[in-house]
Formats: sequence, C-alpha cells, structure tokens
Amino acid sequence: MTNYARIADGVVAEMIALPDGAKLTAIFSAAVAATLVSAPTDQAVAVGMSYANGAFGPPPAPPLAQLKTALSAAASGACASVVAQIYPDATHQSAFQNAASMVNGNGGAAPTIAPLAAKFAALAAVYGLPASAFATLVVAMQGADLDLSAALATLDDAVDAATTPAALAAALTAFETAIAATVAEINAAAPPTAIVAPAAIRIVGVNA
Repeated sequence: MTNYARIADGVVAEMIALPDGAKLTAIFSAAVAATLVSAPTDQAVAVGMSYANGAFGPPPAPPLAQLKTALSAAASGACASVVAQIYPDATHQSAFQNAASMVNGNGGAAPTIAPLAAKFAALAAVYGLPASAFATLVVAMQGADLDLSAALATLDDAVDAATTPAALAAALTAFETAIAATVAEINAAAPPTAIVAPAAIRIVGVNA
C-alpha cells in the first residue's frame, strides 16, 4: 500500500492508503488527483501538517487572531476556576456578599454588637469559620476579586496590543504570575479549603 496526503491550502487535509501502483486518475477525478501527494516512507505524515515546496513540515501556526481568542478564553476560564473555589455555590456567595457589607461597614473587622454579631457568626458558619477568621478571609477575598479582575483586564489589553505570538506568550506569563500571587493571597487568609491555582495554560502557537 502507498500512503497519499490530500493537500488543501498547503495543509494535509486527509491521508489515503491505495494499492501500490494505483493510477490516481482512474480512482479520483483529475481535480482531486492533482491534490494527492505520495507520503515519504521515512517520515510520519499526519493530517494538519504543512506541505510546501515538495516537503512536509509541522502544522502551520494558527492565525494571530485565533491565538488571541484562545488565550482570552483560557484566561477567563482560569479566573472563573478560582472564583468557583471561593464561592462554590449560591449559599456561599450570598454569605460572602452579606458578610462583606458588614465587614466594610465595621472597618474591616467582624461586628461585635448585637444583633449584627450573631448574624455575622451565622454567615461565618457557612464557611465553617469563627467570626474573626471569617472577617479576615472576607477582606482577603475582596482583594482577590479585584486582583483577578485587574489581571484579566491587563491581559486583555496586552492581547489587544500584541502583534506577535511572542507578545502573547509574555502576556500569558505575566497573567499566570498574577493569578498565582492572588491564590497565595487568599490562602494566606486560611480559607477552610486551600484554593488550588489553575492549571498552566498551554496554547499551541503561543507557548506550546
């Protein structure tokens, strides 16, 4: 059998195995036969690889616009994964929002005067923490929210301005550094369950 690569726009679109000695124009139309190239026996050829000047090469890099879209989406997902750990459900999110209002109105500390103290203790119980520890965590989480938003906004600005994949890679490195710092900031406030940093982002054409 002989392997043929069907080439479309300089890229291997399909691999076809035919009996040795098969006449392409007897099997395919002239237009299709003209797109078939015999694959070398000393090189593994696969769909997606490039083909130019009689040689097969690695897959072409995606267009810059496509890389930008992929990077922005991955970054948004990374931020969302951190937020989902801070507020795993609507109950936790509501407790945090109510507690934040109380802490902000009390100079960053847990209220100590009835009936607010009891209400705050009930909110802290949702997170399984005593009131004072929960107040510390609420302050840290509010800062983390701002930091996540800032990191994403900075990345988006860098992505918009980028003219090369290398610039996108640099923006991604800065973003991941900021996210790691934010996660460390939250964990320093001793949440009930440690926040796990998002998995490293890998995008073909940017940093992979």
